Amino acid sequence: MVPRSSGANVGLTSSEMGEISKKLRNEYLRIRAEDKGYNEEDVIAMASEDRFNDLAVKRQNHDFHLARLAEIQCAEERIRNNVFGNCISCGNPIGFPRLSQIPWAKCCTACQEKKECGNNRRREFKVLGE
Repeated sequence: MVPRSSGANVGLTSSEMGEISKKLRNEYLRIRAEDKGYNEEDVIAMASEDRFNDLAVKRQNHDFHLARLAEIQCAEERIRNNVFGNCISCGNPIGFPRLSQIPWAKCCTACQEKKECGNNRRREFKVLGE
């Protein structure tokens, strides 16, 4: 079980929390505005016009936007539950410097690096094993 700190978003001042909340909201609004142009009918029209590269990029961007919006919503939920700023893997504080750059971060730098190294190793083994 992951240890959890008690208290409201431990390790962050109210000023830092305000800054992070503002960044989350701004990123949410930016993505919604940018993705507003995504329309499934346009995607179908692109496919019928043999614009498959445009189609692939548009869908990839849309999928990325949906994933980022979900990350932002999860961060807002962690704020409401007073666990924002705690790593979901180890329970330690993520730290304001990381959160100010990636306000939707769920893991501290150490756990994120372990996660990324593990993913790279799995890919390497898969390639080597083929």
